[in-house]
Amino acid sequence: MQKSVLVTGCSSGIGLESALDLKRQGFNVLAACRKAEDVARMQELGLTGVLLDLDDP
Repeated sequence: MQKSVLVTGCSSGIGLESALDLKRQGFNVLAACRKAEDVARMQELGLTGVLLDLDDP
C-alpha cells in the first residue's frame, strides 16, 4: 500500500522541494497551495494539488 503525505507551502521553496523529494521516494503527495494556479502547476508536476488557505480574513 502506498503511503500518503500532506505537504503545505508547496508553491515554492522548501515545501515544493520536499514534495518533489517525497514523490521520488514513492509517496503519494498531497501538495497544498493557497492559489488555484499553483494547484494546477502541482498537477503538472505529478503531485496531487490541494487548494488550502488557512488565513483568517
